[in-house]
Amino acid sequence: MTQIGEIGLPGVQANIDSDRSFSIADGAPDDVGLVGEADLSNGTAEANTVYEINTQGEAKERFGARSDSQLTKNVQDALQVGAYPVYACATEEKTATDDLQDLSGTSGNLDNSPIKPDASTVTFKIDGTSKSTVFTLDDPSTKSPGTDEVYINHVNGKYEVDAAPSDGTDNDTAEYTHFDYTSAIQAMGDQEGETIDILASVTEETSSVEALKDEVLRLEDNFNLALGLAGAGLNIVTADYSNPFDTSRMQLLYPTRTDSGDSIIGAYAGLRATLGISESTMRKRIRFLDSVRKTLTESDKKNMDAENVVPVENRSPGVRFRSDPTCVSDENTDEQNMRDGLSRLIVDAITMVVHEVSEDFIGKLHSEDNRNAMRAIISKRLSELVERNAVEAYTISVTEQDAYTADVNVGVETVKPLRNVIANVTAGEVE
Repeated sequence: MTQIGEIGLPGVQANIDSDRSFSIADGAPDDVGLVGEADLSNGTAEANTVYEINTQGEAKERFGARSDSQLTKNVQDALQVGAYPVYACATEEKTATDDLQDLSGTSGNLDNSPIKPDASTVTFKIDGTSKSTVFTLDDPSTKSPGTDEVYINHVNGKYEVDAAPSDGTDNDTAEYTHFDYTSAIQAMGDQEGETIDILASVTEETSSVEALKDEVLRLEDNFNLALGLAGAGLNIVTADYSNPFDTSRMQLLYPTRTDSGDSIIGAYAGLRATLGISESTMRKRIRFLDSVRKTLTESDKKNMDAENVVPVENRSPGVRFRSDPTCVSDENTDEQNMRDGLSRLIVDAITMVVHEVSEDFIGKLHSEDNRNAMRAIISKRLSELVERNAVEAYTISVTEQDAYTADVNVGVETVKPLRNVIANVTAGEVE
């Protein structure tokens, strides 16, 4: 059972059980929050400030040209799919200097990532000799740097240099600029947590995705319900992959980069928001995205689906999302019925209906008439979900627990997305 809120002070506490027998008219869950890297030197936005973006031109004005700004690209993609508006927050750029004198080989990890993919902002020295920086999304250890070259994966900070240090002195350093996703994610929650239904991060970098998970769980504690979206990684060996999360508040995808290195998270978030609680993203495609940089085999897709990660397919026309899992493990009995993104959003919509209606009665007389009125309003709102086919049936009771407390018990049978069809075709005489 998930408990949101507390009753130490006047207010509403919601207990969410995973039971199928468990927006709305004024709007489905469809407000997207995007956090990403921007070209702030050519945009009017400030880092860690959330902006409501309504047009593609406004995205460019705020965050720089699409070619130089992952945030611009992802906001524009979300708008193109149908999300409106999009709330966007640019990450702050910070500089760092790493001491590499303990590097014993040619491979390592920078202390901070993701890295700004601009070679002019990187000074990498081994034995006092500066190295030319080559950025890659591949595993740098698979590269063979030329003389005085270093390959850096700008997403996760891994690097491969042409030669290991020989003197072990302070002549071995890396100076670079990196993006602070954690602060931007927290800024999104602080400034628009009451508005957004989907919080998406453009990067796949591990600590940033962890920060995203922490933020959506923090928002949940305050009755601000959002689904977190991010990439599961860059170069995953699917047979060895294990999902690090066990919560219906997160949904991971793989792969999430195009051949040119752009993230597709904004487009997926826009699709998710456009469909709302009317339909799953399962087997939906985005036609203007030609392909992703990794082509998954059927075995890869099964491996990722088994680990509750959305497999992204290279299909013509446009990439396709094979399934719709949230990061809920088989052992997580509390959230079994929120194992797909659609169900998570439907339960969120129901929870907010009950919470919003109940809040309006705090401070009123605790009378049978008011309890009946509360029941009638909640029932009316839930009946609208039945009409939209998001809910099959529901029950509701409002009773007196004590002189100051009312019990609102809502049982809802949610509609699940159709995952499989078994078609039996018989050739021969038909009677």
